[in-house]
This record gives sequence, structure tokens and C-alpha cells, in this order.
Amino acid sequence: MPAVNVYEEKNNFVAKAELPATKKDEFEVYVTGDNLILAGERKAENEEKTADLYRLERYFGRFHRIIPLPAPFEPDGIEAHYKDGILTVTCPRTEEAKRQQVEINVD
Repeated sequence: MPAVNVYEEKNNFVAKAELPATKKDEFEVYVTGDNLILAGERKAENEEKTADLYRLERYFGRFHRIIPLPAPFEPDGIEAHYKDGILTVTCPRTEEAKRQQVEINVD
């Protein structure tokens, strides 16, 4: 599973996923309901079958990650950027979700 950080900015939810050694055409990202979906496949560079292999920790194969977002967002305004193995997806909050936050003055 790719490691994912999800955080909230003033008007957006942002998800950053680590996809090292993965090309853009090897994964897809989409939304359904209140979930951000990340799916794809990490392909092995070349399989080593020798007696000298001491450790095999790198993961290869299919992955499917469902990331629930904490409040409604505008699906038409989603932006995604992929650079240096990091996928950044920005989901703008709906106006209704923005209004739910009320600042309270403390005396």
C-alpha cells in the first residue's frame, strides 16, 4: 500500500501519496462519494533469482487504496500533480463545508 498523508488547508483537503518507481500510466486516481481512490500496479524492474539474495523488502504488484475525506468536497475542482514519486491531490471543500467552521472569540 502506498503511504498517504491527508491534511486540511483553509479551503482544501490535500492527499499526498508515495508512489516511488511508478509511472503515471501505472496508476489511476478517482473519487466516488466522499472517498478518494488510488489504484495501480508497481512493476518489478527485473526479477533476481540467485542464491545471493539476502533480503527482499520492495513491494511490487497491484494496490488499491480507499482514502475517506472528512467533509464534502467539489469533485469538479480536484487537481492532481505527480512529481518525483509523490502524487498530490487537492480537493476543494464545498461552500457548505467551509461554512461549518465558525470562529469563536474567547474573553
